[in-house]
This record gives sequence, C-alpha cells and structure tokens, in this order.
Amino acid sequence: NLKTPEGQPAFRPTLLVRRGGVRFGILGLSTADLTEEEAKAYLRARVSAEDPVQTAARWVPRLAAEADRVVVLGSLSLPEGRRLARAVPGIDLILMARSGRFTIAGERVGETLLYEAGKEGQILLRLDFEPRGPGPLGDALLAKQARDALATFEARGRALEKKAAGGSAPASAPLDSALERNVRERQALEDRSRFDLEAPGGLLTPLALPLDDLVPEDPKMAAVVKELPPLPEGR
Repeated sequence: NLKTPEGQPAFRPTLLVRRGGVRFGILGLSTADLTEEEAKAYLRARVSAEDPVQTAARWVPRLAAEADRVVVLGSLSLPEGRRLARAVPGIDLILMARSGRFTIAGERVGETLLYEAGKEGQILLRLDFEPRGPGPLGDALLAKQARDALATFEARGRALEKKAAGGSAPASAPLDSALERNVRERQALEDRSRFDLEAPGGLLTPLALPLDDLVPEDPKMAAVVKELPPLPEGR
C-alpha cells in the first residue's frame, strides 16, 4: 500500500510461495496512521500510504484465487489488524510488527488469526503449521486455553448439580439459576473457540524468539537472514 509520487507501488505488494505442499499468498501492508516521526520518514522516502483496508480489499481476492492460505505481513498496530480482519474476508493470518509487543497466543477475529512480533526486528515469530485441509486455522495455545476453561465449567457444573440434588426446593432455585448460567457460558466459550478446538484447516503453534539470541546460535537461521535481499536504494 506504499505508493510512489506517480501513484505506483513502491515495493512489490504480493508474493506467492509454496512450502510443504501449501501455497501461501503474502500481502505486505504498512500503517497509514503515522506518527510524526513516521510521517517524516515517508516524506524523505517520497512515499505515501493508502489505507491498508482498501489495499487488502483489492488484493486479497486475487491472492485467494491462487493460494491455499492468505497471509498479511504488516507494520500495523493491533487495532489496525483487528479492523483489517473485520473489513476484509479471506485473510487467514495477519502477522504484525509495530507496537513492540509479541504474541504468546494468537488473537482471533472471526476466521482470522492475528499475531504480533515486536518491532524493528526484535522478535522472530515462528509459527509451526500442521495443515489439515480447507477451513479456518486453529491456534494450539488458544485451543489449550479453551480446553482448560471448558474443563473448569464442567467441574463447576458437576459441583452445582451435586449441591442441587441434596438441597430443598426453595434452596435449589439459586443453584438452578447458577447451573443454567454455567451451561450458557460454557456453550458461548465452545462456540467462540470452535475453530481453535477443531482446527479444520490446520493447527498453528506460535513461538516467539529474540533474534539477538537466535541468529548466532542457529546456522540455518543465520543463513536465511544473510540471504535476505537488500532494500532498494533510497528506501
């Protein structure tokens, strides 16, 4: 979504790659909600930023037609990522690096998973992907959290049923209400977590790694970083 003064893309906007038999369509986006420092940097580089949602709405359907999974790599804040996920259907993953925070587990917005990876190359966010087929992806850590919470609801339900069975009719009314609320809340959690629990499209396991610690110790990663193409002059 970065444009030259002539209105042309400042960088290649998309990339198609195949890994492990899966075709990934990747779209690069940068924030249009600039700080003063970022605005000065854009001026120096002679680029401007289109609204990321407008750019994604134009490119995501094209990528979805050619790829199995659509991934956004963005210098975006979490609110921008959430807005993007709500506004543009068809995005499987949004990987962001702007706020300085990093993700332990993903955040789900509809069928899209959002992850943060620090900023300015602080963190390598590694996502181990177990493909399963079509459908939404699941996050292994979100699935574990959901299973733990569901187990808590089930234990609470058994305890309430035991109390209700041994009490008098007037005393059981509050317990019946608590049981109904427990069932509703459990069902709501199960509905919210169904993509992570079922993971029909595949399961993601995130791991955040500080680059300063990783690169010197991992020859493969050091080689990957060394082979990254340089930025074009003036960018």
